[in-house]
Amino acid sequence: MLQTLLKMGQSAGGSSGKWDDLLKVPWVKKFNKKGELPVNYCLPVCFDLDNGTVTTGKLSEYVGLDSARRWFNLAVASGNTPCVYVCVDGRKNMGQFTKTFFGRNPKEVQGEMLAALGKYPGLNNTVLAEVLKQITELRNAYLSLAANEKGIITLSKLTGDRKLAGQVVLVYAQVKATALGLAEFTPFVQIVASQMQAISGYAEFVQARFQPPQVRDSMVRLCYATGERCPDVMELDIASRYSLNGTFVKSTLHYAPLFARKCFAKNYQVSDAAQLLLERGSKLLLDNCKIRIAGVNHVLLPRSFGGEAAGENGMQTDLPRLLREADLLFQFQDKTTCPVYEPNQVNTATQWVSFLGFESDGNFFKITNHIGNVHQPYFSLLLASFMHLDAAWQQSGDLPWQQIMGPRRFNLFTVYGLVPVRKDQKNRNAALLLFKQILERRPTERRTWCAHFRDLVLCHRYRHYAVYGNVNDKNADGQLSVAQAFDFAVRSAVYQFLALFTVLTELQLLLPLHQRHCLEPSNIPAIDTSTTLRTQSTKGAFFDRMQYQGPQKALFYLGRALNKVARVEYAKGLKSKPIMDKLTYSGMNVEAIIQLSKVLTDKGHSFRLSAESKNNPDNDLDCFALYFKSTGWSMPPEEALFFILSGYVFTSKMKSTPSLIP
Repeated sequence: MLQTLLKMGQSAGGSSGKWDDLLKVPWVKKFNKKGELPVNYCLPVCFDLDNGTVTTGKLSEYVGLDSARRWFNLAVASGNTPCVYVCVDGRKNMGQFTKTFFGRNPKEVQGEMLAALGKYPGLNNTVLAEVLKQITELRNAYLSLAANEKGIITLSKLTGDRKLAGQVVLVYAQVKATALGLAEFTPFVQIVASQMQAISGYAEFVQARFQPPQVRDSMVRLCYATGERCPDVMELDIASRYSLNGTFVKSTLHYAPLFARKCFAKNYQVSDAAQLLLERGSKLLLDNCKIRIAGVNHVLLPRSFGGEAAGENGMQTDLPRLLREADLLFQFQDKTTCPVYEPNQVNTATQWVSFLGFESDGNFFKITNHIGNVHQPYFSLLLASFMHLDAAWQQSGDLPWQQIMGPRRFNLFTVYGLVPVRKDQKNRNAALLLFKQILERRPTERRTWCAHFRDLVLCHRYRHYAVYGNVNDKNADGQLSVAQAFDFAVRSAVYQFLALFTVLTELQLLLPLHQRHCLEPSNIPAIDTSTTLRTQSTKGAFFDRMQYQGPQKALFYLGRALNKVARVEYAKGLKSKPIMDKLTYSGMNVEAIIQLSKVLTDKGHSFRLSAESKNNPDNDLDCFALYFKSTGWSMPPEEALFFILSGYVFTSKMKSTPSLIP
């Protein structure tokens, strides 16, 4: 990781301004809910010292780094440090903006920036100091403009427009004081053509506080990060607590068990130049390369093994493509608004990528997950597999894929919704562990996936939505009956799991289908065509596509019989479909399977349906009997539940043509 941070720092350094290491670029959404590029704004707060008023000024468009540079959006320091911010991210740092000018509570007679200025005697008589003193007297005018009825500073109150408040990103201060030579509203600071234009005293304050002169050490020592001998080498000391470099901790209880506790200053020593690059590299990655995987924040780390393509700018050139592919694989994607993208395998400087899951509130940085050694071509192949299956099933005439997915793309974000994750386990959840296996190209077990399918079905059956943070209620608006909502939820889950199994099988990441007790065609007894007709073009195509073998076919037909009995019950006014209570939702072992088949047989007879009735379960039960062999049955109960429900929810848009069962 050190080498990646160094290379990222080197590539960022070429395009960095003099002050960029101090600045923070606020994150904004790339697209709004309509798939359009959102328009965001920068809002000035105008302190009029001539008239004793506080107002808001004219909005300007927010354009990312350019705006952060122009209005000098300093990164908010962690911990209990004084607030000295004349520009902030208004969505979350209005408190720091208020403390800068007015202090932490009404009893304070000066703002925190003025107090911090007092530590530098040479700045006490500057225009900046006098402006800050006079602004303190405008506390009531400021609170009247920006504070709601609870005394909380909000953008909604500041702008007077809730919709506009959602578009404001940066809030910065400007002042008018004719007696101090500021005849027009003037920002405290702005960067124009790479030059700082500021109120007298501000540039000196920033230089003294954030970039003080350092005593140079000419002794040559070994730099831990670069492996080179150079001057100005000392112990790594990262000021920001929100930094990837925070993983290099000074504790034998965490990441450094092989280091002597008293030798950290020697073993963690880096040169000034290397430390600057490490900080720049971390900042670049955390600002631009964050991605959510299974509900957990991760940062993407590109890796290279050298070569001409892997120069200082090589990996950074790859970042937009890697981030685009990660976004398509891990985030919600709307087909109607998402631009068309076709993954392609090209020669790049990045051979591998890693994903570091982390927690941070700005005061600490903790690694919670590591997905490592993801081969870059395989990463593109994984995305292509999901996209190609989604497109193929969308165009298929025998699958209800379009009705199930709607405008959504099928990717790992969809899969995340199939693995119930308890709210108290979101940072180390089962979905994240399975994604780690897939990305690291390690096979997963069908039984594991089916166990999560079982948990998902139980959640929908007993409506345990409050327990899980990633499972949505399909009937939140109450427009469906409980039975209908359950059927729709199970149908979506079954087909999405089948799609996942198809992708994993193609990538050789799923252990083979359960193939025991599979009847060879020559061993199937003669079939009475009057009672065992089925539709070759529907079920046969389904079996071929999903690679069902004998045991899976048996349970599929049992599920079809279950569906028909449930339909008859619903038609007779039994809206809750009592037959569904005969399923063991925690898993169907062989005894439960046999018992269910007996119950369905009795139900079919009790309904006295004619042999020609489309809801007569006898044909499906006959097919079940042909394929099912109870002797030596060893299919896991959770898998059996899945295959029964795959038959229960089976549907097709194709017109059926009768033919014999193969």
